[in-house]
Amino acid sequence: MWIFLIILFILSYFHTAINLSLFAKKRTILYFCVFVAVIGFVMFPFSVQLNFKRLESMLNDFNVLSLACTYQIVESIIFMILSLVLIRAHYKEIGAHIRKGPENALIPVRATDNMPAMEKILSLAKIVPLLPSGVFLVGAFLGETYLFNVIDHMRFYVLALLFSSSIAVVLFANAIALRRLFSGWEWRMELKIVLSFFQIIVAMFLPLLLMGLKIHGTQLQVEIKTTMISLASLAFVILAGLFCHLRKQSRLQI
Repeated sequence: MWIFLIILFILSYFHTAINLSLFAKKRTILYFCVFVAVIGFVMFPFSVQLNFKRLESMLNDFNVLSLACTYQIVESIIFMILSLVLIRAHYKEIGAHIRKGPENALIPVRATDNMPAMEKILSLAKIVPLLPSGVFLVGAFLGETYLFNVIDHMRFYVLALLFSSSIAVVLFANAIALRRLFSGWEWRMELKIVLSFFQIIVAMFLPLLLMGLKIHGTQLQVEIKTTMISLASLAFVILAGLFCHLRKQSRLQI
């Protein structure tokens, strides 16, 4: 069962990297990476309280997987809805020329006391879909706990500092790499929405996939092999379509 949780954690990690790549300034990306590192370091007193047996029990608990999938679905839906606000604000700022900077990047508007209440809410709503995924933070916590149980010759706070710093560095590097690979802000936003949709599908099927249960009242039998092939095929079609679309857009710009 832990394999399926790792799948959720990996998808949420890439989603977090895409979120950070949507910020206009590298300095802002760095701040959020430092924020993730601080959270990872602060969590280590709680991580040391979990032994390996309890961690293994959690990773093999079906209720934990169901809870993670439910949270993933809710988070992805919220991110997709607020992404519409983000897209609207992005094109509104470009059209009005009210911010200087790269035309392919969003520069969030800071809430001020002179702004109406609704505009303050909208300005904050634009930041929410760019925040690190909660599933990713939980995955970092469990990863840190695992390291504490397998590495004995290092102090906990030193290991926590190295682990959290490594995550921040890799996350920052991946966010910058995504900015260079998909130079257009619109491309990265499309990738974010597609990944959110795929996360919802994966989170909906994982509990049924794991149990291999027959759905009552129907003749439908959920099987691991068949469902994995279907999900892999769906992921291939989505990535192929996204690649073709981005290639077409790059040709139009040339």
